[in-house]
Amino acid sequence: MKKFFLLFLLVYSTSLWADEIHLIDGKIINGNIINVTTDSIEYKREDDSTQKLNRSSVVKITYKNGKEIDFFDRIFLKDGSSIPAKVIKSGKLYIEYKPLGEIPYDRVETENVTKIVYDNGIVENFANQAETDMIFLKDGSTFKAGNIIIREKYIEFTDEKSNRLFYGRDMVLKIVYKNGTVETPEKFKNSAGQTAAGVSLYTGNMFWEFELGWNGYTGLGARVDYRLIDNFGINAGAGVGLWGYRFSGALRYYLEYPFGLAFSIGAAYNTGLKSYTYSYETENKSGNKIKEDVNFTCKPVTTINATLLYFWRVNGNNRLYIEAGYAYAMQKTKYTYTTASGNSLTTDSKNTEDIIAPGGIILTIGYAFAI
Repeated sequence: MKKFFLLFLLVYSTSLWADEIHLIDGKIINGNIINVTTDSIEYKREDDSTQKLNRSSVVKITYKNGKEIDFFDRIFLKDGSSIPAKVIKSGKLYIEYKPLGEIPYDRVETENVTKIVYDNGIVENFANQAETDMIFLKDGSTFKAGNIIIREKYIEFTDEKSNRLFYGRDMVLKIVYKNGTVETPEKFKNSAGQTAAGVSLYTGNMFWEFELGWNGYTGLGARVDYRLIDNFGINAGAGVGLWGYRFSGALRYYLEYPFGLAFSIGAAYNTGLKSYTYSYETENKSGNKIKEDVNFTCKPVTTINATLLYFWRVNGNNRLYIEAGYAYAMQKTKYTYTTASGNSLTTDSKNTEDIIAPGGIILTIGYAFAI
C-alpha cells in the first residue's frame, strides 16, 4: 500500500506542481512556463524538452501558484451576456470568431454587440459607435445614410457625398439607425412614406406651385395642386406666356404621393393677343424677299397636355420639380397677319411663328410650397 501511494505521488506530482496551459479545443497541457510572447508560449515538459505553442490556440494559463491569465477575447452582447472566443474578424454585419471548444467557427450580428475586449487589453466599442444611420443591402453594399424615406416599393436616402439614391425594398437587408434601432424589410413593409423617425413624411393635401416653362400649364405663373384621394390629385393654374394669358387644369397620378414620379393630363387655354408687331422676312409672288414689320392677331388656342413630372423633397416638405411632355393644339389656324407690302411670310418666318404659338414640346421647372 505504501509503494502504491509513492507511485501515485510520482505520477501526479508533475501535474500538481506544474503550470496548466488551457487550449481553445478544451485540452490541458501541464508544464512549466518559460516565456510568453505576443505570438507564442514556450514551456518545458516533464522530460525537460522545450515546446512552443501558438498563442492564438491558448485560452488561459493557470500557474501553479493559482494565478490565472486569460488569452481569449471576450464579446459582450446587448443582452448582458458575453462570449469567450478568439475574434477572427470584426465587420459591419457580423463579428466572426472561434468559440471555446471544438467548434471551429461561429459569428454574431454586430448590431447585438456592445463591445469586444481583446486579450491584449484593447477595447472595441459598438454601442455608441454609430454617428449616422446605416443601410445594408443584400449584395453586401453598405451606405452611411441620411434623410431616409421608406416608400411603398423602394427606399431613398442621401449618401455621404450628398447624392440622393434609390433602391428597391427587396434589395435591402436592414436599416440600422444611429439610435440603435434596427429595421428589416419585414418590419417596415407597411411603413410607406415614413422617415427614419417613424413620422409620416407629409400628411397635407395641398401645394402652391410657382413655375416657369415652355408650353407649360401656366407659362410664367402659379398652380394649386390638391390631392383628391390616395395618389390622385387635381390642379388649376394661371399665368402669362407669349400668347397672352394662360389658364389651365389637370389631373395627376403620383406613384408615391407627394414626391417622386407623377403623370398628368389636362388642358390649357391661351387668350391670344389682338395685335403685336414683329420684324419678319416676307416675299412677294415673284419670290423677292424683304424684311419688314408684320402685324399679327393671335387667336385663342386650347391645348391638350400630357406630361411626366418628377418631384424632389426640399426644405422640409416643399418640392422642386420638372415637367416634360407634349401639348396638342386644338386649332389649326392660330393667327392672322398683315404686311404693309402685301407680301407673305416666308417658310422660315412661318416656322418661327409656329414655334412661338401654343403647342409642341412642354418643358417646365417649378417650386412648390406645402400647405
